[in-house]
Amino acid sequence: MTKRAFSATLLGHFRRTGPNRWDDYEWIGDPPEPLEIAAGVAVQLESRGVDVRLRRRGQVIEARWVPEAGERAALGAATAEELRSHFVDRYLELVAAPKGIGGAAFVAAKLTR
Repeated sequence: MTKRAFSATLLGHFRRTGPNRWDDYEWIGDPPEPLEIAAGVAVQLESRGVDVRLRRRGQVIEARWVPEAGERAALGAATAEELRSHFVDRYLELVAAPKGIGGAAFVAAKLTR
């Protein structure tokens, strides 16, 4: 979850490859677009960097955090790990995913039996 609002750049979105909920998704790169991500939004932090996935207008999008001018100056010589740490500490509240499996995984498990 986001603790506070921040600026980001849209990187792209994921599109289902078929008509069913359990179909795979493909990555679609979008033209960069500035975004404002509000506080209290559920996001998924990517495994590296300062990218997050979130829902917007019925799509799952990926966006990259853009530091404010003051942060850019202060973090100018920071390593990638330091940037990520700053981003996570300042803007995100890490919470565990809910227990259980999602609907698509449940259907897939039933179909493989």
